[in-house]
Amino acid sequence: MKVLTEASGSLVSASIIKTLKDIGIDVIASDITEFNAGAKLADDYIILPRISDELMWEKIIKILINENIKWIIPSLDEMLIGWSERAEDLRLQGFDILISPHETIQLFTDKWFTYNAFIDADLPTPKTSLEKKYSMVKPRCGRGSKGIEVTDKKVSMKGKISQEIINGTEVTVDCLFDKNGSPIYIIPRIRLKVIDGKSISALTIRNKKIDSNIKKLSSKFHFIGPVNIQCFMDNDKLYFIEVNPRVGGGMVLGWEASENWFDLWFNKIIHGKSIQPKPVKYGLRMDRYYSEIFSEVQNANI
Repeated sequence: MKVLTEASGSLVSASIIKTLKDIGIDVIASDITEFNAGAKLADDYIILPRISDELMWEKIIKILINENIKWIIPSLDEMLIGWSERAEDLRLQGFDILISPHETIQLFTDKWFTYNAFIDADLPTPKTSLEKKYSMVKPRCGRGSKGIEVTDKKVSMKGKISQEIINGTEVTVDCLFDKNGSPIYIIPRIRLKVIDGKSISALTIRNKKIDSNIKKLSSKFHFIGPVNIQCFMDNDKLYFIEVNPRVGGGMVLGWEASENWFDLWFNKIIHGKSIQPKPVKYGLRMDRYYSEIFSEVQNANI
């Protein structure tokens, strides 16, 4: 079975590719560059059109057909809306996508909608406004810390929110949901070290308040597959910040602390088999390092 992964040029894409290959999946990596490390690790590599290409989706669908792709695993924030709104049509054409429903993607790829979803589910969250009420200003739609600024000056709030600043320990909660939206795993990890928004060092922890709040959120909104949810812990207080409704490279710690989630998904969940989650290894630490990929390049004379 061929599975398409995105953003193979990312420094954390290797964990996704390797975890898929561990269960015998034929991984077709993709990105917009001619070559990258993920391309070398995968079974095959495809150059995808850029988002600025008006015919991008038509070209992508042709690629899926020509390459006989069966499953798509989105991991790029900018592509989530597009994949989710085409999910049903793609399934009719024989493709499956590991993604939450379109309504869920719409909510949780917009920070203003996310804030209101937290309020609706009665989850603690920082005060947020479409006006310049607070010093932290964020793009409504965006990933990581890109575009975030802290300022007391007036700024244009078009496409932005302002939010109160919360101090505390940053926690990412790696979750796996079945097709009906029931949580199988909820594994919090403290982000001990972050570079360019990527978790380099992390530690799994047990926290009953986080667990109960995630269950409360998922009872209101339909999540499917891997999702990571970010919050801050300040002593006994929790503040939920955002939801990333997609697989993430830092989830490798959650997989190591439990089991291979792709194995669970492709060999049990989609076939309706019974699931018995394994005990989670709390107190498991992950530290990342750079590793090199070598390949020969033709016509390297300058």
